[in-house]
Amino acid sequence: MSMLSPLGPATCYILSNEKYEDTVLNTTNNADIEKLQNSLSRLNINPVIHREKKVAEIRQLMTELSNTDFESSSAILIVILTNGRVKGQVHASDDFYDLETEIFKPIINNPTLKNKPKIFIVEANRGFREIDNITVDAVAFGKRPSKIIKLFSNYEGYKSCRTSEHSLLIKSFCSVLDEFGASHDIKWIFQKVQKEVEHFSGQRAFPVVEGNMTNNYVFGQHST
Repeated sequence: MSMLSPLGPATCYILSNEKYEDTVLNTTNNADIEKLQNSLSRLNINPVIHREKKVAEIRQLMTELSNTDFESSSAILIVILTNGRVKGQVHASDDFYDLETEIFKPIINNPTLKNKPKIFIVEANRGFREIDNITVDAVAFGKRPSKIIKLFSNYEGYKSCRTSEHSLLIKSFCSVLDEFGASHDIKWIFQKVQKEVEHFSGQRAFPVVEGNMTNNYVFGQHST
């Protein structure tokens, strides 16, 4: 049996943008958030949810997180639910912002997260190309970033995979987390999610995992 870590559960933040100005981007975010809350709560992770933030508000939030003390947390999990375009540009409620500089870098540069897993899940289009009607980041780091893993809903240049009811990526992640989150490493979980999305999309969608995380991290080892 795995020993529990003296560090607490992962800290989680969800940034959700369903609307861009007067345009509806996604209609499944609320359902996806509910799935995430249910699955993460089983591992004693209580996500903080931010909805319909403007670019300035997101920048302010990430500045705050870059200076937050996460010493008692075993990891940080950031989930982005929105829409986007190529080269890491995603929607806030009023404009695009850059994932690399606005999301990844502030978290990576937080000194209290040094040597801790920094986990990112991005459910957003990465372009406008479609695969059978199913609707790499490189940050200029000043330090030596480590223990980073990112799960993107699709390959650069392609649309994300959603039905009218849910994001296929989030549905698969929650399903895998429910079954294996207490016992399996995050890298294995992300690989399993990739396979499930490929299977349920009829091999028409291929999530992408990026990062340099080599150590194991199991949510369930930090659930008390």
